[in-house]
Amino acid sequence: MANEFVVRNGIKSLGGVTFPATGINATYTVGVNDYLVDITGNTITVTLPTAIGVNGKNYVIKNRGTGVVTVATTSSQTIDGANTKSLNNNDSIEVISDGSNWIIAAGTGTVTSSTTAKSGVASNTTFTGTPLNYQVLFTSAFPNTNYSVTITGGDARAWTVESVTASGFIINSNSNTGLLYSTYWIATLNVS
Repeated sequence: MANEFVVRNGIKSLGGVTFPATGINATYTVGVNDYLVDITGNTITVTLPTAIGVNGKNYVIKNRGTGVVTVATTSSQTIDGANTKSLNNNDSIEVISDGSNWIIAAGTGTVTSSTTAKSGVASNTTFTGTPLNYQVLFTSAFPNTNYSVTITGGDARAWTVESVTASGFIINSNSNTGLLYSTYWIATLNVS
């Protein structure tokens, strides 16, 4: 444990936290020290490093360019079961290693709208009402309402999911106190 930093009750920062950001506009292989890979132009491929042995490692890929970005994997690994994902202009994806493959933890745009899973992020300033809530609308509907929703965020809340339809749901923060952080959601179709 000599090289580990362990936090048991959360981190508080009065001056903010800085994560590595790499701007690119040509084909790129994500490095172990990268966090945000910001694509600023061109149609390119961004290749993730191996997911094996790095359980919990995460990367955010954002396409601010005008081309289509292909996010590829290494050694036949997958991203939510697919070998690649495509990011259109302004799409983003956050992937996390499960120790052998990459899973989508969050994202915006068409990349995260599939037939079995959808995910997204709600900015802390987009919650409205009393109590504060946020309406999630899918870009493409599920075939039914038989899906599970996981909600996480930096704010300690007892989140509830309400008004579930095939096209979306409402995230209820169960509080009138404003949120300080973004809230992430993942909806997964229950397949029998």
